[in-house]
Order: sequence, then structure tokens, then C-alpha cells
Amino acid sequence: MSYALRLATGPRSTGPNRPRRQRSVTVLLALLGAVLIAVGWSTSALLQDSESWRPFLELRERFSYLNAFDFDATSPDADALWAQRLHVGADYESEGPLSARGVLVSAINRGGQVNPVERNNLDIQEAWLRYSNDNWSAKLGRQQLKLGSPRLVALRLGTNVVRTWDGLRISGNHSGWRWDLFGLQLVQVEPNGSFNDESDSGRTLAGLYATRGTATLGADFYYLYAR
Repeated sequence: MSYALRLATGPRSTGPNRPRRQRSVTVLLALLGAVLIAVGWSTSALLQDSESWRPFLELRERFSYLNAFDFDATSPDADALWAQRLHVGADYESEGPLSARGVLVSAINRGGQVNPVERNNLDIQEAWLRYSNDNWSAKLGRQQLKLGSPRLVALRLGTNVVRTWDGLRISGNHSGWRWDLFGLQLVQVEPNGSFNDESDSGRTLAGLYATRGTATLGADFYYLYAR
């Protein structure tokens, strides 16, 4: 079982008309995060002797304080910002070619903006099934995607909500090349409510991505279709 705790300070996105949440809602969601931690801990204790199941828990806390906007010490936008991201999940590895992952996410914040980048009360972060052999693998379901430089396709780890996709990804190796063939739809995050995130048919990414490298040189080739 793995844990991650991150404390960070720094500037956060803000605006002059950002909405305020009720303190009771924030406290309730923080308590929900504590319950999920307890559930993850208990699950790991029950499955610690299993070689097939590997439960994990990741927690990130972030605090910052912003004031003196536009060099104005009396700016009403001064505020303390808090964000919490909690992942609770498990990996499954069979003795055969099948593996799977399931992850729940709770990303909450107080101060700043309520938007799909910073808030996702409770939903499915990852839920996929993978078939693999010595030459290739196929992964079907909700999954994260990173291609090359973060300037191309990134996980978006810096924000409170990590980007995910629904669809199929096939990966393989051949003659020193690693390639990925995929057809995915971006998951549209609903910042309020629970278990209401859905894939967006209007934001599709498909293509082929291939890489090859040596000890000193590397090359990436790709064809992408996006809408």
C-alpha cells in the first residue's frame, strides 16, 4: 500500500467574482475524505496477503494564501486557498494475461474557483481492464493518457483534478519501436454532485504514436485526430 502527501504553496487561479462555498459543505467533504482513507486502510489490511490485489491510497494537500492583488493591499480578493485530492483504488494482476485497475477520486477545495479543474466531489478516476502478452496489450475503459512532452497530451497533475479518458488503447513493441494506437473521449468532469462524470462525444482523440530511441538519440512520430 502506498501513500503520498504533498504540501505546497504558490499562486492559484482566482478571479474577482469567484463564488464562495458554504463551510458546512467543505467540512462534510473533508469528512468524506477521512472515511475513504479509513476504507482504503481497512481494505489493504484485508488484502495484504493477496498477491493478485494491490490496494493503494494517495493524498495531496495544498495550501496557499494570496493578497495584494494588483499591488492593492486592501483588495477584497485576498483569500486563503485549500485543495485536497484523494485517490483510493486497487490494482489486480492475474496469473494469466488479464489485469485491471479501479480508482475513486475526491477532489475538493475552499477558496478560489469551483470548476472542473479544481473540484470533483466523488467519482471514478480510473476503471479499466487490460489484456497483455509479450508483444502487445489492449486497455479498455476509463484511463489516464500521456504522450511525449506534456505540451502534447498531459495528465495535468498540477491541478486538483487529473484528466482522464474513456476508450480503447492498444500498445506494443516491434523491432525497437514502441507504438500506441488509441481512440478515446475526454471525461467531462462535473464539479458538483457525485458519480456524474461522463465522456464527451464532442471531444475525441484518436491516432497512432510511435517512439524509438537509443542511448543518445530518440525520435517520436505521431498522427493525431482531435475534435
